[in-house]
Amino acid sequence: MNVERPLEGQTVLITRPAQPSGDRLGLCLAPTGAAVVYSPVIQILPPSGWDDVDRALDSIDNYNGCVFLSHHGVQAVLNRAKSLGNSGWSESPGQFFSIGSGTQAEWECLTGKTSLVPKQSNSLAMAELLFENRHHSPFLIFRGNRGSSVLPEQLLSNGIPFEQVIAYRSADVEVADPLIVQRMNDGQIDWVTVTSSAIARALVKLFGDSLNMTRLVSISPTTSDALTDLGYRPVVESRQYDFDGLVKAMSRWVGDQPDLPNR
Repeated sequence: MNVERPLEGQTVLITRPAQPSGDRLGLCLAPTGAAVVYSPVIQILPPSGWDDVDRALDSIDNYNGCVFLSHHGVQAVLNRAKSLGNSGWSESPGQFFSIGSGTQAEWECLTGKTSLVPKQSNSLAMAELLFENRHHSPFLIFRGNRGSSVLPEQLLSNGIPFEQVIAYRSADVEVADPLIVQRMNDGQIDWVTVTSSAIARALVKLFGDSLNMTRLVSISPTTSDALTDLGYRPVVESRQYDFDGLVKAMSRWVGDQPDLPNR
C-alpha cells in the first residue's frame, strides 16, 4: 500500500445528496488516490412550507440557542433568511450549536460566527452539550423531516425545553443509476459510503443484493445498526463519526490487507 495514497486503485461510491458548493467527502478522499464516483440515493428538498422557519427567525431572541443537525439545515435557514432580508438574525445573543465538524464548517464559513460542537458527532453527545449550556429559554432545533429521535427524547427526559423546526426535507431517489448497478455487479466498486440511517435505508431499497458485491463503510454505530437491521452488515465502521474518520477507516482496512489487488 502507498502510505501517502492509501486508497490508490480503490473505487469509492459516494451516496450523499449532490452538493452545489462541492462535496466535502469527495474532498477528503482526493488525497488518498481513490477514484470517486457519485450516485446520490436521497435528494434534499425545501420544507412543505416556510411558516415555521419564518416565525422562528422572527423570534430568535426568545431562544437559548440554535441547533443545526446537518449542513443542509444551515444552508436552508441561511438562504431563507437572505430571501426575507433578515440577515441580522444570526446576531442573536444566543449560542449556536453544530452536530459535527462539517456542519460547523458550513455555519462558520457562511456566517463568520462560531458554533459549539459536541465531542462526538451524534445525538447523545449533542444532548450532553445542550444540557451543559441550558438556561430557562428553549433551544431551537433546525432539522430535516427524517432523522433520529434520540436528541428530542434525551432533551425531554432531562427536562430541557426545546422546539423543533423542519428546515428541509429529504426524499429517496426512486431509480438507481443502471451504470452504477452494472459496475457494482461487476465488482468494479470497492467501497460504498453510508453516512446516515436514511441513506442506509434508501441505499438498500435502490441497490439490494448488488451491495453484496462491494464493501459498505459506515460513518457511525447508528448507521451500522440501520444497515444490519436491513440485512447488510458494513465491512468497516468509522471510529470518528465524520468524513475524515470514514476515510481513515477505509485506509486502515486496506492497509491491513497486504494481498489486496489494485485495479
